[in-house]
Amino acid sequence: MDGSKADSGRTGSGVYAKAEDGLVFRCRFRNPDNCLVFRSELLAIREALNFALHFENSDIYILTDSKSSIQYLKNWPEIREKTGQEVISKIARVCFQWIPSHVGVFGNEEADVLAKEGSALPSATSSELFTSEIYSIHKARANSAWKSPPAHDWYAGNRPGLS
Repeated sequence: MDGSKADSGRTGSGVYAKAEDGLVFRCRFRNPDNCLVFRSELLAIREALNFALHFENSDIYILTDSKSSIQYLKNWPEIREKTGQEVISKIARVCFQWIPSHVGVFGNEEADVLAKEGSALPSATSSELFTSEIYSIHKARANSAWKSPPAHDWYAGNRPGLS
């Protein structure tokens, strides 16, 4: 599984999974606007777990190039946001393994392609955002408003009696 951010700023997630019986699952989806790449990785992990828990009765191995996701999920008692909690609720038989990205690992390369395709889809599958993502949106808007000069007549000196 993988997350990706396009030049447009849109993010997508992709999953390539293979069950013991050979069944292959490919999935790609676009994430909400302003979604972090980190969250895109978590969303991909959640989708992979949904697939694996439905089709596998044995241990599940999640291979991901996202060290930050693995480290985040290691701190499961401290996870407060919904996506992380949904992942944690499903990992009773799950082993996470970090793999390097972009070195030719087949499933990871497939997931990378799917994530890039997902970021190009016209609409997001959900609109949920992390609190930190919402904060970033508001911070960017506040900075933009602060940098723009006011358009009020009184500010521009266009009041009656002024030259």
